[in-house]
Amino acid sequence: MAGEHILVVEDEGIVAKDLQHRLSRCGYQVPTVVDTGQAAIDQVDADPPDLVLMDIMLKGDMEGTEAAEKIQKRFGIPIVYLTAYSDSATLDRAKSAEPFGYILKPFKEQELQSAIEIALSKHQAEQEKQRLQAQLARTKRMESVGYLSMGIAHNVNNALQTILGSIELARTGSPRTPEYLDVAKEGCLRISKLVEGLLLFSQQRPMKKQNLDICEVVRQAVEMCLFSFHQQIQIGMKGVDQPHYIYGDPGPLQQAMLNFCLNAEDALKDRLMPRLNIRIESVTTRAPESDTRADYVKISFRDNGVGMDQTVQEHIFDPFFTTKPMQQETGMGLATTHSIIQAHGGWIDCLSQVNQGTTFEVYLPVTEQAEPG
Repeated sequence: MAGEHILVVEDEGIVAKDLQHRLSRCGYQVPTVVDTGQAAIDQVDADPPDLVLMDIMLKGDMEGTEAAEKIQKRFGIPIVYLTAYSDSATLDRAKSAEPFGYILKPFKEQELQSAIEIALSKHQAEQEKQRLQAQLARTKRMESVGYLSMGIAHNVNNALQTILGSIELARTGSPRTPEYLDVAKEGCLRISKLVEGLLLFSQQRPMKKQNLDICEVVRQAVEMCLFSFHQQIQIGMKGVDQPHYIYGDPGPLQQAMLNFCLNAEDALKDRLMPRLNIRIESVTTRAPESDTRADYVKISFRDNGVGMDQTVQEHIFDPFFTTKPMQQETGMGLATTHSIIQAHGGWIDCLSQVNQGTTFEVYLPVTEQAEPG
């Protein structure tokens, strides 16, 4: 990779000149040498190099490690450290800036070139990886938008056809006109439900949060299910005797809990001894992509239904994804549920095996207040 622009940051004049000479002999461009951390930052800002050779110990108020951290954060330029100190404390401090390599003084010219080539190659590979990840993310976003648009169009068109057809029949003055109008009304309600689901999914519906006992929300959802579930389905509940307070909107949360129950009902159809077990408990754990442990309420919905394979599990929270005919289901249930839980600062884990059943684990942060407001 000869020809790259290298910035040398070295406060020993003789060493700096020697480095400049050696790097030029290796084919690199070294137009500038600076001797302080602030001068290095200013030079990178004025003329970004391909790589910085940074002495760890510099004169002035800013050490090389501090300058390297700022350069990495602001400019993303790869850093290779120069140091005469190999003690663990110095190296540990240097690691905080995530350098691309180290060169211990004194060094051979071949070692210098190898360290630079490896660092440049590593940096190029990371940039390519980031580019591909960004491209993949854009592609997935476009696929999601396309799938979302298709789902909206399909559901709205079906409902509109039903409404328009029913209105046309009603205009004939048929004795069945009230029936036709009822069908048109059902179509309007279907569109309204779809819009409400989309607002919840996009988190555009304003939340009316308050301190509440999530156990009461779950109990109300289960009571609603008892009137509609097949009588053979048994529902067991544990951990609801003691209140578990969270800060949330009871309406959307009840819809989310109901969606988990209805999802279990679909999975339990035609199963022997169908059962749904619900458990509520307090846990201390880490949220996804977090290093901090905190207190959460964990609500588990476990059924012994048909279960799901890995492919289905990867898409269950996608909008309009459903394993049932689109005429029967909009496919917004779990997508909306996922957005509701996210809007409350929580997350959902799903564990499932084909013919073994499914468990949804819902985590919601506990409220700081012990009593509902």
